[in-house]
Amino acid sequence: MLERKRGELNIKKLGEIIKIARNKLNLTLSDLSRISDISEIELWLIENGKIKKPKCVFLFRLSNILNLDYNELLKYRFASFKDLGKKCFAINEFNDKEYLDKLLNTLDV
Repeated sequence: MLERKRGELNIKKLGEIIKIARNKLNLTLSDLSRISDISEIELWLIENGKIKKPKCVFLFRLSNILNLDYNELLKYRFASFKDLGKKCFAINEFNDKEYLDKLLNTLDV
């Protein structure tokens, strides 16, 4: 039970971190959705701790856009002891050239 509570608290903290970073950049959920290619609903659910295991590829995208440390986000994502042995490498999940092109165009890089 303690393990479950700890995981839930860390997922809520993860959402708070993302929301604070988004607000610091004066981005709306709609803005972030457009840039990240993650639906507004999914972003809202992540920010409010309603998704217990957000996709690592989403965290990777958000870390880049919001200037957050991806490894720190993963610590919150894999906070429960059951998840510690699992691995999540964005490079394996993040093979999306179309998304990368869209991100670079959006950021005018």
